Amino acid sequence: MLSTNDLMFKKRPVKKLMEKYVELYMVEKVVLKNVVKLKLPFSIKIYPVVNRVEEEEVEKILNKRKV
Repeated sequence: MLSTNDLMFKKRPVKKLMEKYVELYMVEKVVLKNVVKLKLPFSIKIYPVVNRVEEEEVEKILNKRKV
């Protein structure tokens, strides 16, 4: 999923009401270990090379705090 943190949308001027992520896009090429080139439609005018954040699975929460 593509994060909308640095994207500018003309139809959605209020950032508070905007989605956090945009739909899924195909990876065209892996440039580096954490950098990929996406296959984007022509309607999206951004640079197609983005950083990829690896997801990690948590086995167990050792310490938690309730408020």
